[in-house]
Amino acid sequence: PDEESEQDEPGEEGEQPEGDAPGEDVIDSETGVEVEFEGETEDGSEGPEGDTVSVRELSNEDLDAIDATARDGNPRAVISTAEDEDGDGVNDESDDSEGDAIDLAEGTIVTNVGEPVRLSGERSTISVSSGVTEQDRIVRAVDIEPPENRRNQPATVRLRVDRDQFGDADPSGATLGHRTENGWELLDTTVTETTEDYVVVSARTRSFSPFAVFVDPDVTYQWTLPDGTTQNGRVLEYTFAEPGEYEVGLTVRDALGRESTATRTVIANDVPTAEVSAEYDRAAEMATLTADVTNEVGDATVTWTFADGTTKTGETVIHPLEPGEHVVDVRVADEYGAATETTERIAVATGWSVVSELSALGIGSTILWQTLLSLTALGLIVAAYHYVPWGRVVPEGRGPRITVFEDPRVTLEANRFEIGALTVVDPQVALDTISIEIVDGDGTEVVRKRLEIVGDREYTAEDEAIVVPPGTDLDPEGNYRIRVTARNVRDRTGSLEGPSVRIVSTLTDPMPAV
Repeated sequence: PDEESEQDEPGEEGEQPEGDAPGEDVIDSETGVEVEFEGETEDGSEGPEGDTVSVRELSNEDLDAIDATARDGNPRAVISTAEDEDGDGVNDESDDSEGDAIDLAEGTIVTNVGEPVRLSGERSTISVSSGVTEQDRIVRAVDIEPPENRRNQPATVRLRVDRDQFGDADPSGATLGHRTENGWELLDTTVTETTEDYVVVSARTRSFSPFAVFVDPDVTYQWTLPDGTTQNGRVLEYTFAEPGEYEVGLTVRDALGRESTATRTVIANDVPTAEVSAEYDRAAEMATLTADVTNEVGDATVTWTFADGTTKTGETVIHPLEPGEHVVDVRVADEYGAATETTERIAVATGWSVVSELSALGIGSTILWQTLLSLTALGLIVAAYHYVPWGRVVPEGRGPRITVFEDPRVTLEANRFEIGALTVVDPQVALDTISIEIVDGDGTEVVRKRLEIVGDREYTAEDEAIVVPPGTDLDPEGNYRIRVTARNVRDRTGSLEGPSVRIVSTLTDPMPAV
């Protein structure tokens, strides 16, 4: 620092009065320093007096005295995240912190596979100022003393430096350093303003002590990735393509050629999912629900929440269910916080053991629709049954048949489609599954309901419901078809597909498509 300049006179102290000077919109006119604290004060006080700071200019002798307190001459490499800003492996408490990774107590970093993780070497330290630049080029140094109720809060520090202090050097490489007990941290610095008279630098800090503006520091940060490749820079953004546990290394080399290496474990976590199936004990009226969990990293827990408020955990649970349709919320979460939540619909028909799955794909705009399935196709099937020599065509059995499909209707209040009466039979062997799907005019599936039949040759239901999930929009001008497909245990199928129908604005007298 230039000890002869009035602004840089050693020992000068000042507060932050208002005044007119270059950069006054962001920098105090007298001290050339502004501190913008994050959040409220620790004691809850408000007002400008609560944010008043004291600023003391530091001389070269002051800096030499600071360097003399260094524990040793070597740098110290530290890998940190947004949640663990000091790199000690423990999440720092900050309501304003927004990051993309979490830290475990043992220092392991957890991120989501396929999403970028941001790792920082900013908390690494250089023991002495000569290790930052060989020329020991510091264009300004100050000691900032915050108010007591702001001492432990993060803040953005802005310093104004006389342009002459840079000489022939390019000020765009200026970096704000923060002195800690381990050495100088080189903060992520932005040069916010450059004029013929001054340069303004800005950086975020977690604590307060001496600060110094270095000209183009000669410190390198080299990251070693799991595949053996390296990247340079104080900050690393990297995306792990596959789940697993990886090691990431950081080597910090100072201007004197001394270096330090740190390594941290990164877990690339996958999001657990589950495919739900069920079996029904007709005599006991008990359903056994099973979640087939897919999860490569961590231990997953399945939580089931039933409509009666009961909550159960485990990949397999048993719960009493009476005939009718039931909704179960299923949450699969791992130890690192990744989770998937789905809603399963369990349909138990009177006298039958049935499990249904509902899936949907979003289309169109307004959920206002009605679907009409003509009985013409059913008549053709019945006629074919009487006149086709089935014994020659299908010697092992005719396969499943849809014999009754009556009174299709829409209940807009419940946001679901209902079939007044549905009967599917197989005269030879037991049914396996029944699939009811609605497709649009392009043949794209909109909603599908899958019924899993257990050991019965006939399935009969009244008011069979196909629920339209929230967010599934249908085109009021579109045409739709209903397909009913039954499959028996011998993998033979029978299906019924209605003609194209148009959505109309009333619930009665639907208009067939022309």
